[in-house]
Amino acid sequence: MKTLFALTLSMAFIGLAVADETTPNSGSKPASRSPEKVYNSVCAHCHEMGVARTVAPITQAYPETARETRGNYIRYTVRHGRAAMPAFRHSEVSETELDSLIQALMSGQLNSNAAP
Repeated sequence: MKTLFALTLSMAFIGLAVADETTPNSGSKPASRSPEKVYNSVCAHCHEMGVARTVAPITQAYPETARETRGNYIRYTVRHGRAAMPAFRHSEVSETELDSLIQALMSGQLNSNAAP
């Protein structure tokens, strides 16, 4: 009886130890990149002026009345792709990074990244 109890107790401790090692630490998230870093590492390859003739630069500011619609279009296109543009997974561009990127694009904050 003592052996069964000791075995059961040992298995419980082993299970807790394994669960503790495999459970992600919910208190630490990977640091989000700035909109400039996301744009330069993900978008600029194709969307910079002079890179591709058929891809429009996306850094010009939009009027406030068009920002929500344009932002939704960018979000959908980033997640689902369009024509030659691939879809980007959440592991490549997080929701927080995408939100910040859209805000920066709509306000014209990234306009200095575009070639003159």
